[in-house]
Amino acid sequence: MSELEPLAMNWEIEQVPNLVKRIFRQVLEREYTSVELINYGSKLDRGEMSAKEIIQELALSEEYEDRFIEPYPEETRVTYCFNHLLARDPTPEELAHYKEISVDEGIDNVIIMIMDDSELYYPGPDGIAFVKGFITSGIWIYLQANNGHYVCAENGGGRELIANRYKPLGWETFTIGKVGGGDGINVNDKISLRASNAWYVSANYRLAQNKLTANLQKSQPKGWETFVIGKVDGELGEIGDGDLVWLKASRGEYVYTDSNDQCLYANGTSINESPAQFTINIQYLR
Repeated sequence: MSELEPLAMNWEIEQVPNLVKRIFRQVLEREYTSVELINYGSKLDRGEMSAKEIIQELALSEEYEDRFIEPYPEETRVTYCFNHLLARDPTPEELAHYKEISVDEGIDNVIIMIMDDSELYYPGPDGIAFVKGFITSGIWIYLQANNGHYVCAENGGGRELIANRYKPLGWETFTIGKVGGGDGINVNDKISLRASNAWYVSANYRLAQNKLTANLQKSQPKGWETFVIGKVDGELGEIGDGDLVWLKASRGEYVYTDSNDQCLYANGTSINESPAQFTINIQYLR
């Protein structure tokens, strides 16, 4: 085992598939295979590898080199490393520093240095930077409906919201904002959602018959463009990456996914019904 071994912990078996999925999506920008899930999942379950070790192993893999290193100049290589390992872009100073290291010592050393530098990488006891991230105002998120599909703003905005996509790409990402200012998104906060074209999601009862649309260009969200957010399990506190949440529109009714047309409507009456429940995740790769 490597020097990262002390970070390893025994993950509960029910947590493993989602963790492996998130690691592969962030580092390799793809879904895992069944073989990869068995391989890494069993090691996480038994505590033989930490999540941080898996991230580093994937970043040093031949696949990563072929897809994100070999085809690109040094600046792009370093940027990809920051995107995939730290879920952010490098600062201009970091880019210049690690670009020089990449030229002199190779990109593998950049990857290892990023993972070992406590000033850059802030792992919790699970050894992974993004597992327990909290939702903050201004970041990109995506919503997964109870049918297993991702919520999409058709055409990137300008039309209805519909939960029928298998992957969270551009049209499936939304900028979340905290109405009234502030950073962290907490239970019972009033929020706004903006589609990829920057138009606000709205529950305009008069024009759209309770259907959610992303078709309003405004400087500030008001009324129909605001929603209250909460956790389905009833807990208070911050909204976290991966939480199961509900959204309540301005008239006090819940957002839900219609089983027939898969569109989102704002006239649900209970959060205990699964169509009114959504998994919220941070979209790290923008």
